Amino acid sequence: MTIKDIAYKISNIALQEKRPVSKLQTIRSKNLKITPNTWHIFSERSVKDKENYAFHSGGRKEFQFNIAQDWIKGNSVFRHGLAFSLKEDKTLHDAKAEFRPKIERFNNFVLDNPTYFEGYSMWYYSNGKFGEYFDNVKPIDELMFQAENFIFIGKFINKELDEINISDIHIVLTSFDHLIIAYEKIEFGKNKIEKRIARLTWNKNGWVKPSGPEGKSKNVDTHEGQFGYGHEEWLFDTSKLIDGYHYGFLEPIRKQQQAYIGNNYNVWLYTIDNISKKRFWIGEINNVEVIDNSQAEKIKLDYIERKWYQEMESQISNCGANANGFSNYNGVDLFNIRFSPLDIKFNSEYFELPRENKIYEQSRYTFANFTDDLIPKKITKNFVFNSDKETNENPDSLDSTVSSSTYDRLPKAIEVTHVHQAICNGLKMKLKEQYGSENVSTEHQAGYGNNRIDMVVKSGTEYIFYEIKAYNSTRTSIREAIGQLFEYCFWTENNNASKLIVISQKLGDLEDAKIYIRNLRSKLNFPIYFQTFDLSTKELSEEY
Repeated sequence: MTIKDIAYKISNIALQEKRPVSKLQTIRSKNLKITPNTWHIFSERSVKDKENYAFHSGGRKEFQFNIAQDWIKGNSVFRHGLAFSLKEDKTLHDAKAEFRPKIERFNNFVLDNPTYFEGYSMWYYSNGKFGEYFDNVKPIDELMFQAENFIFIGKFINKELDEINISDIHIVLTSFDHLIIAYEKIEFGKNKIEKRIARLTWNKNGWVKPSGPEGKSKNVDTHEGQFGYGHEEWLFDTSKLIDGYHYGFLEPIRKQQQAYIGNNYNVWLYTIDNISKKRFWIGEINNVEVIDNSQAEKIKLDYIERKWYQEMESQISNCGANANGFSNYNGVDLFNIRFSPLDIKFNSEYFELPRENKIYEQSRYTFANFTDDLIPKKITKNFVFNSDKETNENPDSLDSTVSSSTYDRLPKAIEVTHVHQAICNGLKMKLKEQYGSENVSTEHQAGYGNNRIDMVVKSGTEYIFYEIKAYNSTRTSIREAIGQLFEYCFWTENNNASKLIVISQKLGDLEDAKIYIRNLRSKLNFPIYFQTFDLSTKELSEEY
C-alpha cells in the first residue's frame, strides 16, 4: 500500500467500526467551534504522498495524529502516533509561541498520568536530522522544544509501506483509539483524567468468572441477592478482547450512564464481603471509557457470535447462581465500559482496609469522586520478626496429632486460562521466527515425572526455558512461574538451562515487575528474565 492507501483505510475503517478515533473531527468541531473540511481522520491535503507521511486533517498546528515511513534503530519502519511538528512556514510563523502551552500541557499530562504512555516510544528530529530515540515517553525539554524540530510519540511496525496489511491497520487503530484521550486533553487544555471509585460485587475468583452466592448481598431487592451473581464478575476476564479492548460492566455507572458516555476515568475499585462486612481494595483500572447503548448491543452480538456469551451463562450455573433471564438482557446491562489490559493494576491479593478508612462511609454502588484519604496508609510492611513466645502459648496445650481444621485465606488472583493459551500460541510464532521452527518445542518433557515445560528454545548448544502465566497481576505471574522454572532447571542435573524466562500479558504494574526481576537476578546471580506479550499487537517485549 501507499501512504495514501493506508491513510484512507485507517479513516474508512475507523468510521465503519465507530471507533473512538473516528470522533476526532467531531472533537475538533466541538472545541474549535468550526465545521471541519472532512469528518474523516485524513484528507487529501493532509496526505503527503511524495514524502511518505500524513497527519490528521486540520492538524498542521495541532498535536497531530501522524503516520509515516521512518528509520529507527537501523531499520525502515512504519510509525504511527502523535506528533508536534515545529517546522515554521507561511501558516506557522512562531512555532515556540504557538506550541508552548501544548508542550506544557503534554508535560503535565505525562507527570499526572504516568502509566498512560506505557508501551509507547518517543523520538525527535532536529532541523531535519535524527536527534534521539527514547524507549519511554518523558516530558519534553528545551533541547527538543526548538523551532524546526519534529517530536514524535508512538509506536512503529518493522515493515515497509508496501508490506502494511489490514491486520497492521487495526494495530494502528488500536493505538489511535488509546491516544485520542491524550490528544483532546493536551490539544484543548483538559489535562488530568478524572478519578472515581466503584464498588464491585463480592467475588472469590478475581472477577474472571462468577464465584457463586457466598459473600454477596442477601437482599432480594438486589440483582445479586435474587440471582447470586453480579454483572461485573467478568470484569477481569481479559481473554475476551475485541480490537485490543476488554468490555465489562460497572454497576455505579449504570445508574447515570448517559452523563458518563464518551468520558474516560481512572477507577479505584473496592468490594465488600457481606459476611464479614469487611472492605477490600482490589486495584485500579486507568483510562476506562464509558460506551453507549449501540456499542454495548454490538458487543453483545459479538460475544454471542464468538460463543463467549454462552460460556458466561454456563459459568453462572456452574457456580451455583441462577442464570434465569441472562440471555434476555440488553447489551447495556452487561457492557457499559471498555479498557485495555495495559491499564489494569490488580492487587495480587485483596487488600483489607482498616475500619477507620473513609471507604466504610460508602456502602452503595455510587460512582463517587476519589479522594486521597482512601489510599491505605501502609500498603507495604517492613519485615519484623515476632517470636511465638510473645503469644504466651501453653506448651501442654499443643498437640501434634493431625486433625481437621479450617483456615480462611483471603481470595486472590486466578489465572485466565484462555489468555495462557493465546500467549502460548503467539509466543511460539515469535520464537520460531527468531530461532527457527526446528529449535522451538512446546510442552517439553522436563525429564522427570509427568512435568512439562511450557516452551523450550535450543540456542546453539544451550537451552532457554519459558514459563507462561496469565494472571491479572504481574507479581502473581512471576511468583507462580519462578518455582516451576527453578524446579525444571535444578531438580535433576541434566536440565540446566542457560536462561529462564517468565512470560505474562502486558499489564499496568510492569514497572514494579522490572525492578523486582532485576533485583532477583542481581541477588541470585542467575540469568532469570521476564517478558510481556501484548495480545492486541502480538508484540513480545524485550527481556527485563
